[in-house]
Amino acid sequence: MKQRLAILGSTGSIGVQTLDIVRENPDFFEVRVLTANSNWQRLAAQGMDFAILRIGYTGYTKGALRTDGSFTSHLRGARAAGIDVGVYYFSQAVTVQEAAAEAAHVLRLLDGQQLDLPVYFDWEPVFADDSRTKDNDNGYLTECAAAFCGVVESAGYPAGIYLNRQQGYYRYDLSRLADYALWVADYNDYPDFYYAFDMWQYSDSAALDGMPTQAGSELCCSSPLPAHDRRSSL
Repeated sequence: MKQRLAILGSTGSIGVQTLDIVRENPDFFEVRVLTANSNWQRLAAQGMDFAILRIGYTGYTKGALRTDGSFTSHLRGARAAGIDVGVYYFSQAVTVQEAAAEAAHVLRLLDGQQLDLPVYFDWEPVFADDSRTKDNDNGYLTECAAAFCGVVESAGYPAGIYLNRQQGYYRYDLSRLADYALWVADYNDYPDFYYAFDMWQYSDSAALDGMPTQAGSELCCSSPLPAHDRRSSL
């Protein structure tokens, strides 16, 4: 059975090397790939066939729920190019109730539109002086992620969580989030995150032919890896 890959950043050095490996081993790998925006037809022509789009975000000063102004056009472009789509929401929730409200906001924005990939909860601290999250101890993150994902799944969408290694080891209780997809940011030549995950972000500054701005670069696998069960914690 071929391993399906998603290669975001195909014009970057790691992406080019990965495509070379795929071409040399066609019996073992199948490219499926992407996270981004802009010239969708050009991206699709590169062999990319999925995108994770930002659908919205929460303001870091007052906690207002916002819509990404580019989401609708990006969704339309990706669909027209035959690219599969998932979404992520940039959270600044400081309570479980706020996380649930963010998920409800995502559902309103989706308005029943079908997705091919999960809806991801992306919580990251903002360290501006007027940020609501800069001094937070993150002790509520697991509960917020579970609340967000629960609301999303109740509407029939698969849910997931975007995190970095530090969050995965010290901020989230992954044993309580084992049923959700995991998208791990680890900017190295290879991932060494201990627990099972579904997508690896290896760069946050890739240059893609067809995009005017830099994007995250991912490898996505059809099966979680590595094999360590998230139901048991470090």
